[in-house]
Amino acid sequence: MKETVKREHLLSPGDQLIVALSGGADSCALLSCLLILEQELGISLVACHVNHLLRGEEAEEDEAAVKALCKAWGVPLRCFRRDVGALAKEQGMGEEECGRQERYACFEALAGELEREGGAPVKIATAHTGNDNAETLLLHVVRGCGLAGLRGIPYRRGRVVRPLLDCTRLQVEEYCRDRGIAWREDSTNASTRYARNALRLEVLPRLEKLNPAFLDSAARLGRIARREEEFLAGESLRALAECRAGEGLALAGLQGLHPALRLRVLALWVAEQGGEAETEALERLEALVMQGRGRMQWDGALRFLLCGGRITRERAEEPPFSLVLRPGENRLPWGDVIFFGQEGENFGKMLPRGFFFQVDCDKIEGSIVARQRRAGDRFSPAGRGVTKTLKKIFNEAKIEPYNRGRIPVLEDDAGIIAVLGFGPDARVAAGPQTKRAACLCFLRHFGEG
Repeated sequence: MKETVKREHLLSPGDQLIVALSGGADSCALLSCLLILEQELGISLVACHVNHLLRGEEAEEDEAAVKALCKAWGVPLRCFRRDVGALAKEQGMGEEECGRQERYACFEALAGELEREGGAPVKIATAHTGNDNAETLLLHVVRGCGLAGLRGIPYRRGRVVRPLLDCTRLQVEEYCRDRGIAWREDSTNASTRYARNALRLEVLPRLEKLNPAFLDSAARLGRIARREEEFLAGESLRALAECRAGEGLALAGLQGLHPALRLRVLALWVAEQGGEAETEALERLEALVMQGRGRMQWDGALRFLLCGGRITRERAEEPPFSLVLRPGENRLPWGDVIFFGQEGENFGKMLPRGFFFQVDCDKIEGSIVARQRRAGDRFSPAGRGVTKTLKKIFNEAKIEPYNRGRIPVLEDDAGIIAVLGFGPDARVAAGPQTKRAACLCFLRHFGEG
């Protein structure tokens, strides 16, 4: 354990260390070893026990044994009691996972308390062994995992450290017997109702018959997977940055990536959009990327659209709006701005990045209203001599469907007079014979262009 602590830089002089103490052989051995090394490492210890209230009298006896052990060894102890059975039912989860979450929540609560009291860094030591690492790795394989799942249990995650990870359960029990340390056996460990127990009791022994050094092999696999995962994670971030195209990703960039990187980049981007990056769904999304077009419902309201050479998050259609234009600034519901004024006001100079055009005031009938597009809208862009549906005009301009609801249509009492971004309708466009012109300027995102 001392070699592991030094090689992995798990502890530093001055650390306060919370030792997770269940009363089993692993945690008793961990506490014993840390006590022996306490002065040499320059650390201070406090034990922490969490009673899950799942095993009745047996759980009470575990707590009593832990209290007696800490009193005999002179180790400060904090005990927490959590009704894991009730909490698991309330939260709709298994007792094993709920118990794990509650344990770590208690450890973190104690760590925060100790930091506030003493100011020194606080770490949490758990008694995971090489056997636990092999069980975790196998559990990940059974459930279906990628390279990340083959890493097994890390030596360190945040403030949690695992000094016994290079030791086997057999070594731990021999250590306790040699030193006369009595430990508690959790009766539920004999039940194969839990997946981890089934692996421990039925699968691991068979694998060790095939290869007596299986635990070492599993540890070696974990080390290799950790190194390669770290490398690929860095490459994925670089590739993600290179594939960005506005709010989405360039399909050409994604298509040019190695499949291993492509899935990782998609996973990172989906997570940015608030989606759960599951492998099966990512593979379906990857297939659409390689096709270069399509639409995919992810979960809830999250949808992705692939067109125009990009994959983007598909926004929900904007709610209908209707805004009577007044002189000056007219702000649309999502923040874009329409400036409306008489000829002579130099909008081009004021707002050089806006879309600017003029209409003939004498051809306008009634008020000018900005609204969202409607099915069947037809438009005659000035100077083109054609009349087309807005849908066709947008298709020709390769406007993504999710963006079309944010292109304001201007109309008067007689019909459409302009589509912002496409100019005025031929009916009202200002020309050489115009006596009174009105100027309009459309600015996206408060002047960001």
